[in-house]
Amino acid sequence: MSCQPSCATCAKLRVTALHIVGEQGLDALTRETVAAESHLSAESVAAHYPELTSCLYEGYEEEASDLVRAVVAGYEGGADWLSGFEHSQAQLLEWLSAHRRERGCSLSRRCAETESCDFVVISPGARS
Repeated sequence: MSCQPSCATCAKLRVTALHIVGEQGLDALTRETVAAESHLSAESVAAHYPELTSCLYEGYEEEASDLVRAVVAGYEGGADWLSGFEHSQAQLLEWLSAHRRERGCSLSRRCAETESCDFVVISPGARS
């Protein structure tokens, strides 16, 4: 658990932890790697997050909550289910794109492995 809910350093550490795991895998998440990437001492990281797994879990929880809010907001913007679905899908793609640009989202490791970061857009009118 973070030292305080509104701590800016804790927020930075959560983003850093997600970035490390997304780029290098879970085994790379150590107090030292988080300290190096966030330009803090290992002692400072420990003071903010005594348990580094809490830092990662809280980061994932924040990201998941942000994603759900983006998708739900998309449905609220539609006049009916289909337009809501289409708007929600656009919101999802916008959210993913913004996170890839701003933070180097955790998809970046998978994208590098598959050599593709294209997102599949589902069209509810298309049938195979």
